[in-house]
Amino acid sequence: MSTQADFSVARDAGSVALAREFARIFLTRAGYTGSHDDVILVTSELVTNALRHGRGDVVLRVAGDAGRVRLEVTDRSRRSPRRRRSGTDGGWGLMLVAGLSTDWGVDERDAGKVVWSELHAEPETVTYPC
Repeated sequence: MSTQADFSVARDAGSVALAREFARIFLTRAGYTGSHDDVILVTSELVTNALRHGRGDVVLRVAGDAGRVRLEVTDRSRRSPRRRRSGTDGGWGLMLVAGLSTDWGVDERDAGKVVWSELHAEPETVTYPC
């Protein structure tokens, strides 16, 4: 990936909105040609889950270029996220992440874990006149 940036997420009201704005600015500067809305939604879900279920410092890393973007959210909990039955009380987050991402997963780290997601821009369709 050609460029990357990190954002330390505070544990207070408004921090998820700031993480979304950070990702939005990154996508524009990187020239990402895919759906910015999809990336912003995945960012929101990953950061919200880390703040709600993780521990310690939360860091959002965004890396990418025009064709793809990778989101990584690190926290200090070793507990991996798990899909749960979705309903009126939630459970939609990881389903959305899986549905919008080209790939996603969880990697253990010495001091916790990183939950990551990759999204790829759709290749342009070229139509030639007959």
